[in-house]
Amino acid sequence: MTTLKRDRWILLAAAMLVSGIAAAQSFPSRTIRLVSGVTPGSASDTTARIVAEKLQASLGQAVIVENKLGVGGLIGAAYVAHAEPDGHAISIYTSAFTVALVATTAGIGSSTHMNLERFRISAGIDVLQLPMKGAPDALTEVLTGRADFYFALPFQVGPQVKEGKLRALAVGSPKRSALFPEVPTTVEAGYRNSDYNFWIGALVASKTPRDIVLRLNREFNAAVNSPDVREKFLKLGVDPLSMSLPDFEAMIKQEFESNAELIKAAGIKAN
Repeated sequence: MTTLKRDRWILLAAAMLVSGIAAAQSFPSRTIRLVSGVTPGSASDTTARIVAEKLQASLGQAVIVENKLGVGGLIGAAYVAHAEPDGHAISIYTSAFTVALVATTAGIGSSTHMNLERFRISAGIDVLQLPMKGAPDALTEVLTGRADFYFALPFQVGPQVKEGKLRALAVGSPKRSALFPEVPTTVEAGYRNSDYNFWIGALVASKTPRDIVLRLNREFNAAVNSPDVREKFLKLGVDPLSMSLPDFEAMIKQEFESNAELIKAAGIKAN
């Protein structure tokens, strides 16, 4: 490479660096949209609305939640993936993201379905699975006795459990739920490798400048760790979790691999 060409590369790299810094300094410049691919009242949608208020105060711009429903949340995720990569469109998504490449409906491949499969394999039992449109329909089946059990999120069944209409047998998470501290985990109940980590995270378009992604990571962590947000989360049975960007990226990578193994072992097929 000649000196002239090398200098041009150096100038180009410098220009890209300055451009990235400028983008980060001007962010945010307009309303930020937290895109939820699921219905209002669901875990990820509810947590998004809790965090939005805190982010609005810290970022100095309006932060709103938009619901873009369909295909198990993938329509909302695809919308953000194809949005302008400047950090103003953010997908609030769950661990179902790491199975989306193979299973795309709200029932098959959902976090509750994956948790059921881990438990089923650990327990060595066969079950007839009945995919439902959502938690209300599934709970109706259990309450009427037409279904034997359902893996639900704690806040979805809290009232029915407290009223004695449903009985909480175990929780499929790595640790006990704040809503049901007396209920053991499936691992504590003797079923090894039966737990499934249900998480809710924030994703942006892949070409978003790294400085903006790091800024958003700091802002979300600060919001999640604030006392008032933590209190609201715990009332939902959601444990506040803050992670560095590299740790979050590593977790997603690891879950893609472990879920691929689980999908193969359980014989799950996209429909």
